[in-house]
Amino acid sequence: MNTQPLFSIIVPVYQTERFLEQCLRSLKNQSLRDFECIVVNDGSKGTRIEDWYRDQDTDWKSKLSIVNIENQFQCRYIFHQIVGDDLRFKYVEQSNKGVSVARNTAIKLATGKHIVCVDSDDWILPNHLDNIVNVIEKQKNQPNFTFSLITRAYNTGRTIKRPIPRSFNLANLTYSHFAWSWNSVYSLDFLQKYGLVFDEKLGYGAQNFSGAVSVKKEDVLFSYDHFYALHREYNLKHVRFVDYLQTYMYRDVAKAEKKALDDMLNGEQAFLRYLHNKYENEDIPRSAKIALASQYPG
Repeated sequence: MNTQPLFSIIVPVYQTERFLEQCLRSLKNQSLRDFECIVVNDGSKGTRIEDWYRDQDTDWKSKLSIVNIENQFQCRYIFHQIVGDDLRFKYVEQSNKGVSVARNTAIKLATGKHIVCVDSDDWILPNHLDNIVNVIEKQKNQPNFTFSLITRAYNTGRTIKRPIPRSFNLANLTYSHFAWSWNSVYSLDFLQKYGLVFDEKLGYGAQNFSGAVSVKKEDVLFSYDHFYALHREYNLKHVRFVDYLQTYMYRDVAKAEKKALDDMLNGEQAFLRYLHNKYENEDIPRSAKIALASQYPG
């Protein structure tokens, strides 16, 4: 009897305890039940009581009280209170090593056919996994795929539609960063075949590239690596976005967006140098080499 779940949902947690209950409840409420969920506590220190309701969705009210829970135990407490005896959910604790290490920890433990990432400060609608299955069915004759979502910022009501081409290649991804872990789905077998993991030098604190200011672009680099592997495996010239979904609910915090913009402006050249150096001697398509050379001339 095949007991492999259809999906492995990866949820890294760091300083997001005040949002974790809503995230986990949304996973438990999925209409599709054939999944496992791996929650990785990346050494989170917890949330102060006075910050507990900050940036919460106005329509959301926590059913838990953490008043008597020590900060460092909040994540574990919330997990067990929400999950109960649901064996589809696994909880892992590690010292703080960054979101890339947290995701890689989960990938090593994953047994599902497909990997889906959900950030612990976001949540998904009950039909999210069902929608992904519909996308998979539409593309069942394709060797692999990724998909994009129209996300709804649930605490502002704003619909976020990224300017994403319906068909793209490595050159597109160099010019415009529009692929992240939470808006893609991956074949676990494919990731394992090519040894694809999140770069652990990215996505941790204020690390830098040779002294340059860093930007947390572990998602973008992972997408680049993934698409390059697709090119090698299937000689694909383009990868198609196959559908738009509106079932991933993204936290839209103004100051977080400003910080992300500041990081982008400060760290873009550093990241492009990092990408250029990694792929300079790889057999990537000529258009991608031109894109890297034009974006980062050296």
